[in-house]
Amino acid sequence: MQLGVGGFHSVWPYLAKTAERSYTLCMSSGVEYVSRSLSGRESQVMAWLEEERPAVITAADLAASMDLSRERASDVLRRMASKGWLHRVAQGSYEPLLAESGGIALPNPWAALAAWTVSYYVSYGSSAYELGLTPDRPGAVHACVRSGTRTPVRFADLPLTLVPQRHFSIAGSAPKPVHGFEVRIAGVERTLIDCAIRPSRMGGVIALGRVLYRAIEEVQWLELICLASEHPRGRAGARRLAALLEVIDQPVPDALGAFASEKLPTRPMLLDDGDIYGWRGPTLRRWAVVVNVPAEALREELHR
Repeated sequence: MQLGVGGFHSVWPYLAKTAERSYTLCMSSGVEYVSRSLSGRESQVMAWLEEERPAVITAADLAASMDLSRERASDVLRRMASKGWLHRVAQGSYEPLLAESGGIALPNPWAALAAWTVSYYVSYGSSAYELGLTPDRPGAVHACVRSGTRTPVRFADLPLTLVPQRHFSIAGSAPKPVHGFEVRIAGVERTLIDCAIRPSRMGGVIALGRVLYRAIEEVQWLELICLASEHPRGRAGARRLAALLEVIDQPVPDALGAFASEKLPTRPMLLDDGDIYGWRGPTLRRWAVVVNVPAEALREELHR
Protein backbone atom coordinates (compact mmCIF):
# COMPACT_ATOMS: atom_id res chain seq x y z
CA MET A 1 0.00 0.00 0.00
CA GLN A 2 2.76 2.45 -0.95
CA LEU A 3 1.60 5.91 -1.99
CA GLY A 4 2.73 6.92 -5.46
CA VAL A 5 4.55 10.26 -5.68
CA GLY A 6 2.28 11.61 -8.40
CA GLY A 7 -0.85 10.57 -6.59
CA PHE A 8 0.32 12.11 -3.34
CA HIS A 9 1.08 15.48 -4.92
CA SER A 10 -2.26 15.49 -6.75
CA VAL A 11 -4.14 15.26 -3.45
CA TRP A 12 -1.74 17.09 -1.12
CA PRO A 13 -2.46 20.74 -2.14
CA TYR A 14 -6.11 20.34 -1.22
CA LEU A 15 -5.49 18.57 2.07
CA ALA A 16 -2.53 20.70 3.13
CA LYS A 17 -4.86 23.66 3.43
CA THR A 18 -6.65 21.84 6.21
CA ALA A 19 -3.62 21.53 8.48
CA GLU A 20 -4.46 22.81 11.95
CA ARG A 21 -7.87 23.96 10.71
CA SER A 22 -11.37 22.67 11.39
CA TYR A 23 -13.50 21.06 8.75
CA THR A 24 -17.06 22.21 9.29
CA LEU A 25 -19.42 20.07 7.22
CA CYS A 26 -23.08 20.99 6.92
CA MET A 27 -25.34 17.97 7.11
CA SER A 28 -28.43 17.48 4.90
CA SER A 29 -30.74 18.97 7.52
CA GLY A 30 -28.85 22.26 7.37
CA VAL A 31 -28.68 22.51 11.16
CA GLU A 32 -26.32 19.74 12.21
CA TYR A 33 -22.56 20.19 11.94
CA VAL A 34 -19.49 18.01 12.32
CA SER A 35 -16.09 19.64 12.86
CA ARG A 36 -12.90 17.73 12.13
CA SER A 37 -9.34 19.01 12.27
CA LEU A 38 -6.00 17.75 10.94
CA SER A 39 -2.40 18.37 11.93
CA GLY A 40 0.32 18.42 9.30
CA ARG A 41 1.18 14.74 9.78
CA GLU A 42 -2.49 13.77 9.84
CA SER A 43 -3.02 15.68 6.59
CA GLN A 44 -0.31 13.55 5.01
CA VAL A 45 -2.05 10.41 6.27
CA MET A 46 -5.38 11.63 4.83
CA ALA A 47 -3.70 12.30 1.47
CA TRP A 48 -2.44 8.71 1.52
CA LEU A 49 -5.87 7.36 2.48
CA GLU A 50 -7.58 9.40 -0.26
CA GLU A 51 -5.15 7.99 -2.79
CA GLU A 52 -5.08 4.35 -1.68
CA ARG A 53 -8.62 4.09 -0.26
CA PRO A 54 -8.00 0.99 1.87
CA ALA A 55 -11.08 -0.61 3.43
CA VAL A 56 -9.25 -0.99 6.76
CA ILE A 57 -5.95 0.45 7.97
CA THR A 58 -3.66 -0.74 10.76
CA ALA A 59 -0.58 0.74 12.41
CA ALA A 60 1.56 -1.75 10.48
CA ASP A 61 0.14 -0.49 7.17
CA LEU A 62 0.75 3.13 8.08
CA ALA A 63 4.24 2.51 9.47
CA ALA A 64 5.32 0.65 6.32
CA SER A 65 3.92 3.27 3.95
CA MET A 66 5.05 6.46 5.69
CA ASP A 67 8.32 5.39 7.33
CA LEU A 68 7.02 5.68 10.89
CA SER A 69 7.59 3.52 13.92
CA ARG A 70 4.71 1.23 14.93
CA GLU A 71 4.25 3.22 18.13
CA ARG A 72 4.12 6.55 16.28
CA ALA A 73 1.73 5.13 13.67
CA SER A 74 -0.58 3.80 16.41
CA ASP A 75 -0.61 7.18 18.10
CA VAL A 76 -1.49 8.97 14.84
CA LEU A 77 -4.34 6.55 14.15
CA ARG A 78 -5.75 6.92 17.65
CA ARG A 79 -5.73 10.72 17.36
CA MET A 80 -7.39 10.63 13.97
CA ALA A 81 -10.06 8.29 15.31
CA SER A 82 -10.76 10.68 18.17
CA LYS A 83 -11.17 13.50 15.64
CA GLY A 84 -13.61 11.55 13.49
CA TRP A 85 -11.37 10.70 10.52
CA LEU A 86 -11.22 7.00 11.36
CA HIS A 87 -13.69 4.54 12.85
CA ARG A 88 -12.30 1.79 15.08
CA VAL A 89 -13.64 -1.60 13.96
CA ALA A 90 -11.38 -3.73 16.18
CA GLN A 91 -8.28 -3.32 18.31
CA GLY A 92 -5.63 -1.78 16.07
CA SER A 93 -7.88 -1.71 12.97
CA TYR A 94 -9.64 1.39 11.65
CA GLU A 95 -12.05 2.17 8.83
CA PRO A 96 -11.21 5.47 7.06
CA LEU A 97 -13.95 8.12 7.00
CA LEU A 98 -12.94 10.14 3.97
CA ALA A 99 -14.07 13.68 3.19
CA GLU A 100 -17.25 12.63 1.38
CA SER A 101 -18.42 10.63 4.42
CA GLY A 102 -18.82 13.77 6.52
CA GLY A 103 -17.25 11.91 9.42
CA ILE A 104 -20.17 9.52 9.71
CA ALA A 105 -19.47 5.77 9.86
CA LEU A 106 -22.36 3.89 8.29
CA PRO A 107 -23.16 0.52 9.90
CA ASN A 108 -20.90 -1.92 8.07
CA PRO A 109 -21.25 -5.60 9.00
CA TRP A 110 -18.54 -6.60 6.52
CA ALA A 111 -15.93 -4.42 8.23
CA ALA A 112 -16.89 -5.89 11.60
CA LEU A 113 -16.68 -9.48 10.36
CA ALA A 114 -13.36 -8.88 8.59
CA ALA A 115 -11.81 -7.74 11.87
CA TRP A 116 -13.41 -10.49 14.01
CA THR A 117 -11.09 -13.24 15.20
CA VAL A 118 -13.86 -15.71 16.16
CA SER A 119 -14.65 -18.59 13.78
CA TYR A 120 -17.68 -17.80 11.61
CA TYR A 121 -18.91 -17.95 8.04
CA VAL A 122 -21.61 -16.05 6.16
CA SER A 123 -24.41 -18.27 4.87
CA TYR A 124 -28.14 -18.57 4.08
CA GLY A 125 -29.64 -15.74 2.04
CA SER A 126 -26.55 -13.58 2.57
CA SER A 127 -24.16 -15.99 0.88
CA ALA A 128 -26.77 -16.84 -1.77
CA TYR A 129 -27.00 -13.16 -2.68
CA GLU A 130 -23.24 -12.63 -2.74
CA LEU A 131 -22.83 -15.74 -4.91
CA GLY A 132 -25.36 -14.37 -7.41
CA LEU A 133 -27.93 -17.10 -6.71
CA THR A 134 -30.79 -14.80 -5.72
CA PRO A 135 -31.83 -11.20 -6.44
CA ASP A 136 -33.05 -10.78 -2.87
CA ARG A 137 -30.55 -9.18 -0.52
CA PRO A 138 -31.36 -9.86 3.15
CA GLY A 139 -31.81 -6.90 5.44
CA ALA A 140 -29.10 -8.29 7.71
CA VAL A 141 -26.00 -10.38 7.07
CA HIS A 142 -26.36 -13.91 8.49
CA ALA A 143 -23.16 -15.29 10.01
CA CYS A 144 -23.03 -18.81 11.42
CA VAL A 145 -21.09 -19.28 14.66
CA ARG A 146 -20.51 -21.99 17.21
CA SER A 147 -23.21 -22.28 19.90
CA GLY A 148 -22.27 -20.24 22.94
CA THR A 149 -20.48 -17.53 20.97
CA ARG A 150 -21.12 -14.15 22.55
CA THR A 151 -22.21 -11.25 20.39
CA PRO A 152 -19.65 -8.43 20.67
CA VAL A 153 -21.01 -5.16 21.98
CA ARG A 154 -19.84 -3.37 18.84
CA PHE A 155 -22.18 -5.58 16.76
CA ALA A 156 -25.26 -4.24 18.54
CA ASP A 157 -26.12 -1.54 15.98
CA LEU A 158 -25.05 -3.46 12.88
CA PRO A 159 -27.36 -5.20 10.36
CA LEU A 160 -25.76 -8.49 11.37
CA THR A 161 -27.42 -11.63 12.72
CA LEU A 162 -25.36 -14.37 14.36
CA VAL A 163 -26.78 -17.87 13.86
CA PRO A 164 -25.58 -20.27 16.60
CA GLN A 165 -24.98 -23.85 15.46
CA ARG A 166 -24.40 -26.84 17.72
CA HIS A 167 -22.73 -28.72 14.86
CA PHE A 168 -20.68 -25.80 13.61
CA SER A 169 -18.01 -26.34 10.97
CA ILE A 170 -16.31 -23.97 8.55
CA ALA A 171 -16.01 -26.76 5.96
CA GLY A 172 -17.46 -25.62 2.65
CA SER A 173 -16.64 -21.96 3.28
CA ALA A 174 -13.62 -19.84 2.38
CA PRO A 175 -12.30 -16.27 2.73
CA LYS A 176 -13.52 -14.08 -0.13
CA PRO A 177 -13.36 -10.35 -0.97
CA VAL A 178 -16.80 -8.87 -0.32
CA HIS A 179 -17.50 -5.13 -0.60
CA GLY A 180 -13.88 -4.23 0.03
CA PHE A 181 -13.37 -6.61 2.96
CA GLU A 182 -12.19 -10.19 3.18
CA VAL A 183 -14.77 -12.32 4.97
CA ARG A 184 -15.38 -16.05 5.22
CA ILE A 185 -18.40 -16.95 3.13
CA ALA A 186 -20.16 -20.24 2.39
CA GLY A 187 -19.68 -21.76 -1.03
CA VAL A 188 -22.55 -22.98 -3.20
CA GLU A 189 -22.69 -26.42 -1.60
CA ARG A 190 -22.57 -25.17 2.01
CA THR A 191 -25.16 -22.51 1.22
CA LEU A 192 -27.56 -25.07 -0.27
CA ILE A 193 -27.30 -27.61 2.53
CA ASP A 194 -27.56 -24.94 5.25
CA CYS A 195 -30.69 -23.52 3.62
CA ALA A 196 -32.18 -26.96 3.04
CA ILE A 197 -31.72 -27.86 6.72
CA ARG A 198 -33.22 -24.54 7.92
CA PRO A 199 -35.19 -23.00 5.02
CA SER A 200 -36.86 -20.50 7.34
CA ARG A 201 -33.50 -18.73 7.63
CA MET A 202 -33.66 -17.64 4.01
CA GLY A 203 -37.36 -17.10 3.32
CA GLY A 204 -38.67 -20.65 3.00
CA VAL A 205 -38.52 -23.29 0.27
CA ILE A 206 -39.85 -20.96 -2.42
CA ALA A 207 -36.71 -18.85 -2.01
CA LEU A 208 -34.64 -22.04 -1.66
CA GLY A 209 -36.09 -23.38 -4.92
CA ARG A 210 -35.00 -20.25 -6.77
CA VAL A 211 -31.46 -20.54 -5.34
CA LEU A 212 -31.30 -24.25 -6.13
CA TYR A 213 -32.45 -23.72 -9.72
CA ARG A 214 -29.76 -21.10 -10.34
CA ALA A 215 -27.07 -23.24 -8.71
CA ILE A 216 -27.73 -26.49 -10.60
CA GLU A 217 -24.87 -26.03 -13.06
CA GLU A 218 -22.40 -25.05 -10.33
CA VAL A 219 -23.04 -27.61 -7.59
CA GLN A 220 -20.49 -30.30 -6.86
CA TRP A 221 -22.95 -32.86 -5.56
CA LEU A 222 -20.38 -35.14 -3.96
CA GLU A 223 -19.06 -32.19 -1.95
CA LEU A 224 -22.60 -31.27 -0.89
CA ILE A 225 -23.24 -34.86 0.21
CA CYS A 226 -20.01 -34.85 2.20
CA LEU A 227 -21.12 -31.70 4.02
CA ALA A 228 -24.60 -33.13 4.59
CA SER A 229 -23.23 -36.39 6.01
CA GLU A 230 -21.44 -34.45 8.77
CA HIS A 231 -24.68 -32.91 10.11
CA PRO A 232 -27.37 -34.87 12.01
CA ARG A 233 -30.07 -33.23 9.85
CA GLY A 234 -28.03 -33.27 6.66
CA ARG A 235 -29.89 -36.22 5.13
CA ALA A 236 -33.21 -34.48 5.78
CA GLY A 237 -31.80 -31.44 3.98
CA ALA A 238 -30.76 -33.65 1.07
CA ARG A 239 -34.27 -35.12 0.90
CA ARG A 240 -35.69 -31.59 0.75
CA LEU A 241 -33.34 -30.68 -2.11
CA ALA A 242 -34.19 -33.86 -4.01
CA ALA A 243 -37.92 -33.25 -3.55
CA LEU A 244 -37.56 -29.64 -4.72
CA LEU A 245 -35.72 -30.72 -7.86
CA GLU A 246 -38.50 -33.17 -8.65
CA VAL A 247 -41.24 -30.58 -8.08
CA ILE A 248 -39.57 -28.02 -10.38
CA ASP A 249 -39.09 -30.68 -13.05
CA GLN A 250 -35.32 -30.94 -12.81
CA PRO A 251 -33.41 -34.25 -12.78
CA VAL A 252 -32.17 -35.46 -9.43
CA PRO A 253 -28.44 -36.27 -9.67
CA ASP A 254 -27.70 -39.93 -9.00
CA ALA A 255 -25.37 -39.20 -6.09
CA LEU A 256 -27.94 -36.95 -4.37
CA GLY A 257 -30.74 -39.42 -5.02
CA ALA A 258 -28.80 -42.34 -3.55
CA PHE A 259 -27.86 -40.40 -0.42
CA ALA A 260 -31.30 -38.87 0.12
CA SER A 261 -33.20 -42.15 -0.29
CA GLU A 262 -31.17 -44.05 2.32
CA LYS A 263 -32.54 -44.62 5.82
CA LEU A 264 -35.92 -43.05 5.10
CA PRO A 265 -38.03 -42.34 8.21
CA THR A 266 -41.40 -43.99 8.62
CA ARG A 267 -43.07 -40.59 8.91
CA PRO A 268 -42.55 -38.17 5.99
CA MET A 269 -41.47 -34.60 6.65
CA LEU A 270 -43.10 -31.45 5.31
CA LEU A 271 -41.44 -29.58 2.47
CA ASP A 272 -41.97 -26.33 4.38
CA ASP A 273 -43.52 -24.97 7.58
CA GLY A 274 -46.97 -26.44 8.21
CA ASP A 275 -48.09 -23.37 10.13
CA ILE A 276 -47.63 -21.35 6.93
CA TYR A 277 -48.59 -23.78 4.15
CA GLY A 278 -50.73 -26.34 5.96
CA TRP A 279 -50.06 -29.94 6.75
CA ARG A 280 -51.39 -31.71 3.68
CA GLY A 281 -50.19 -32.36 0.16
CA PRO A 282 -48.99 -35.12 -2.15
CA THR A 283 -46.26 -37.34 -0.72
CA LEU A 284 -43.12 -38.06 -2.70
CA ARG A 285 -42.47 -41.50 -1.28
CA ARG A 286 -38.99 -41.83 -2.74
CA TRP A 287 -37.90 -38.94 -0.51
CA ALA A 288 -40.51 -39.25 2.26
CA VAL A 289 -41.51 -35.61 1.75
CA VAL A 290 -45.01 -34.12 1.82
CA VAL A 291 -45.22 -31.34 -0.79
CA ASN A 292 -47.38 -28.93 1.19
CA VAL A 293 -46.30 -25.94 -0.94
CA PRO A 294 -48.16 -25.28 -4.23
CA ALA A 295 -45.96 -26.54 -7.05
CA GLU A 296 -47.01 -23.63 -9.27
CA ALA A 297 -45.85 -21.14 -6.66
CA LEU A 298 -42.43 -22.81 -6.65
CA ARG A 299 -42.14 -22.85 -10.45
CA GLU A 300 -43.30 -19.26 -10.86
CA GLU A 301 -40.43 -17.98 -8.69
CA LEU A 302 -37.65 -19.76 -10.55
CA HIS A 303 -36.93 -17.00 -13.08
CA ARG A 304 -37.64 -13.96 -10.95
